[in-house]
Amino acid sequence: MKIDKILLFANWDHPVVTPHVDVLRKWATAHQTNLLYSNTLDESMKVSADLAVSIGGDGTFLKAARYAAPLQIPLLGFNTGALGFLPQTTAEELTVVLQRVLEGQFTIEERSRLGGEFVNAENSARQEFSALNEVVVSHVRPDRFTDIELWCGSELIASYPGDGVILATPTGSTAYSLSAGGPIAEPELPILLVTPLASHQLAIRPLILDGHRPLRLVARFPAQVMVDGERFGSLQPGAEVHIRSSPFKTRLVILKSAPSFFARLAQKLNWSQIPYRKNPPVR
Repeated sequence: MKIDKILLFANWDHPVVTPHVDVLRKWATAHQTNLLYSNTLDESMKVSADLAVSIGGDGTFLKAARYAAPLQIPLLGFNTGALGFLPQTTAEELTVVLQRVLEGQFTIEERSRLGGEFVNAENSARQEFSALNEVVVSHVRPDRFTDIELWCGSELIASYPGDGVILATPTGSTAYSLSAGGPIAEPELPILLVTPLASHQLAIRPLILDGHRPLRLVARFPAQVMVDGERFGSLQPGAEVHIRSSPFKTRLVILKSAPSFFARLAQKLNWSQIPYRKNPPVR
């Protein structure tokens, strides 16, 4: 792969990131590659690049994914955070990984995104959004109750009295949804996960829906909308959030030597680890 221009997203507030940015800057100079820094861009500015690189944690990666998706720029993440489930490798491996990308030792994996819109009650403006992980409609304060209804067309699917509800992509199944008791899903599946937040109804359980099904979330009490961990606005009773499958995909750069999805679950989340079993059972 020829890399003439890299669009860089970094967690500039974290001092541990600076040395890795310096390494990337030197690498780019040596390979005659132009670096474009995301902190010099407004989100309304659309640029072209051969590769988008994020250096930081999952939050930095999600911001990079939101910008790169509509432009279809491949995204490669380098983790400097504590967990970093989304980035494929650590920042210490930056130059080695970029060399593998130059040699074509990677594949592109497309991840589905959620799209939608809502009327921001704070300024009555219709606001569109796109999410790689999840959209959360929740109470406005921890001591306040809310009730969110989930509709498909004219059919009420469920009501979520309590703290709110999470609508997550398969990629987001290992994020907030998982912490709230939702299932883990393989990231390539064309599905949508619906996970209640501290529901006041014992019968309410997580749902898995067709990812292409258009949905409406209706607030019956004041609520707020969070998109990939960022607050996007508030909802007054009766206000709606419309959810649909985004036409844009996040194009992830996956090294051919990268661990599988389930290996990453074991590595990052201690998935299915049995301490006393060092080797698989013999049959």
